[in-house]
Amino acid sequence: MPRVACPHCNAVVDAAERIVCPRCGEAFDPAIAEHLPDETVSAPMPVVRPAGFLHSRAAMALSFGLAAVILVVGLAIVRPWEARPKPGPDKLPVVVSPLGLSGLAYLPPKTNIVAAIQPMPLLAYAAQKKVDPKKFLIDSGIPETVFESLSKAGVTLDQIDHLVVGFAINSDSPIPGLAGCLKLVRPVADEAKFLSALRAEKNSQQSKGGRTVYSIANNLLLAPVDDKTYLIGLGESDLAFLEKPHAPGGGHLPKELRDAMMARLSPASFAWLATDSAAWTDKPLLKALALAPAWKDRVTLLKPIRAAAAGLAIENEPELRLAIRAADAATTSRIRDGLRARVPGDTVEFAGDDEWTTLKTPFDPASPEAKTLLTELRKDQ
Repeated sequence: MPRVACPHCNAVVDAAERIVCPRCGEAFDPAIAEHLPDETVSAPMPVVRPAGFLHSRAAMALSFGLAAVILVVGLAIVRPWEARPKPGPDKLPVVVSPLGLSGLAYLPPKTNIVAAIQPMPLLAYAAQKKVDPKKFLIDSGIPETVFESLSKAGVTLDQIDHLVVGFAINSDSPIPGLAGCLKLVRPVADEAKFLSALRAEKNSQQSKGGRTVYSIANNLLLAPVDDKTYLIGLGESDLAFLEKPHAPGGGHLPKELRDAMMARLSPASFAWLATDSAAWTDKPLLKALALAPAWKDRVTLLKPIRAAAAGLAIENEPELRLAIRAADAATTSRIRDGLRARVPGDTVEFAGDDEWTTLKTPFDPASPEAKTLLTELRKDQ
């Protein structure tokens, strides 16, 4: 059945004669809605990068991925989107579902890990509950230096619509891909200050369609799309869709990655991470990292894992969902038992089948359950 995007909240739904969106409850005519592509995946773009940066950039990419897990587990921010219906005084703003984020359109087809955040909600939640949002985030595991860097760049949390980061860890290359899209609600007040804080320098060899591309810290590239949209990448191929982004809805991404984003995450997730399903430790990148003593144990832990998804949602209170897909039923059982032992509590719910283990629990960074989970995650950093 054809799919369309809800014009009120961008949720992805099946087309019918008349639709009531399961996300926001608004009725609309599918004839006026944006139709999304079918399930076919676009032909992968070749990854072309200079040699000689495997050890530094590969380690940085995987470290970024591990940090993103802490970000997903630790953040609780909810923010209204400009085109969404205004909520009532006791109702938090609608969050765009994972596949509805427009920044996905800039990610390459080979992307197999995606992390995203829509950081305007702890602000709405914190205002309701009279909580200090900065303290909440720091208690949740976000380093204070993150806020210092944002301040230096002249970007505030309520200015960020969403950030999407995709990783491509594939079997045909030991070199990872990293592409991201930062969407702002309003332009930065001082772009020169913003670029200076990122240590941006014009890169004449990486121009795209007449647009200026900058080299920034950690050997990344930064390309402005417009005054509220910026792309980041490790190399030129990561910016391949700067001029011609894919259609909305994530139809160009791997099917099992999209399935994880739709079936394993709450549609109200405002901070989340999801992966494709694969034997990750067979990838050349992971094999190379396993040779380093500092990474050997971390890579070994991934051997029985095929896929994962983690997300934070807020409806009345923050809620964490974590789903892990294992290689076989016996491993699934061991993972479920291990989580039960490490994250006890009457509010923790476990479910799943022979492949997936799922955990759902209210999330408060000050609670014993959250502290236990954050402590376990930090051990891998």
